[in-house]
Amino acid sequence: MELQRLSGISHTPPPLEQDVGKKVSIRLHEDGGFRDLLGILQSPTQVLKKDGTFADFNPTLIAAWRIVETPEYPAGKGQPLSLRILELERIAERTWPANTTEIRGGWRYRISNGFTFRGNSILPVGAPPYGEPELPIADELEFAIQRYAEAGVTPAIHIPIPLYEKLDEVLEEAGWEMRIEAHLMIADSPAIPRTELPDGATLEVLDQPSEEWLAVQGKAVGYEVMLNYPAQYFGVRVDGSLVSVMRVSEADGWAILSRLFVVENFRSRGLSKAIISAALDRLKDSSISKIALQVDVANATAIALYSSLGFRVHHNYRFRIKA
Repeated sequence: MELQRLSGISHTPPPLEQDVGKKVSIRLHEDGGFRDLLGILQSPTQVLKKDGTFADFNPTLIAAWRIVETPEYPAGKGQPLSLRILELERIAERTWPANTTEIRGGWRYRISNGFTFRGNSILPVGAPPYGEPELPIADELEFAIQRYAEAGVTPAIHIPIPLYEKLDEVLEEAGWEMRIEAHLMIADSPAIPRTELPDGATLEVLDQPSEEWLAVQGKAVGYEVMLNYPAQYFGVRVDGSLVSVMRVSEADGWAILSRLFVVENFRSRGLSKAIISAALDRLKDSSISKIALQVDVANATAIALYSSLGFRVHHNYRFRIKA
């Protein structure tokens, strides 16, 4: 995309929602001169800079802007760890968006009627150590407790580690209980060994989760949240019964695997590896080569499975709640 230029007050079309997640260079008319911004577009009015801070801008003051083409790096390479953590957390949030998200400084309040912590927690995205909440940290925590109580949801905070370790310490001291710690694991699709479906098994792919698909996981909940972002819903049938399922969403060059489940009587038959293989070979964007998933640190069986496929831990995150 060529640099767009116009003298005086710009009528150049500003960046759009579809450009969010791309690296951009923006020149602004300000105070009789120019200000240049370079970073990852977070919204049509904000960029994330290399140092991990956010910069807001007025799109009506744009003199010129362009999308910066960046080299293609393997998963987990090419940027400082702090930026990679924020990138992956942003993509994971984008592909599993809350019903509502309220912005308070660098804190994102996500509320989704109680379905999953990712949809019902605060995600800090501002500069460490606390993510730049709108109020001083103690006051913001009091506000958070009140806001989630109003929504009928347990107050929870999503803490990417090690980026916000200091915030985690403050929460622990304030009595916020750690409910979940998880790995965010990544891999490069070409390096993942492929496994065929077992004899007699068939694959199906849906654009929406059916009640049967949801029921495989033990309860038919979360339909509304899942539909907040486009995804493919993979299922494996044996003798007509759905015995394994997985959700796959795509964003910004990544495929995010989630909700992988195999019914108890069909475990240890290679179905997890087979459904992952089938999904990676059927991504809607065939250029995607970077894969990510999340797994509880206590789930040794799943971690061993993903490690055997070439997944590696990129970073951890914790959910702390105020019971």
